[in-house]
Amino acid sequence: MPTNNKIILPIPFINVTMKNINNLTDDIYECLADGDYEELSIKIKEINYILRDLKKISENELKWNQLLLIKF
Repeated sequence: MPTNNKIILPIPFINVTMKNINNLTDDIYECLADGDYEELSIKIKEINYILRDLKKISENELKWNQLLLIKF
């Protein structure tokens, strides 16, 4: 019988990641409101970096789960 081998991210990691995303979306709002497009570009790059990392984590989890299903 298969076991549940899901990778569970630690809550502190999730909390820090979401706080960073929240702060960046606030910064993006302020950049748009102020018309500061140079800073906006920087903030967009920062949030994209975080989102790409999260996407890699989710893709790795999906691959891991598929491998487990094949074994069982």
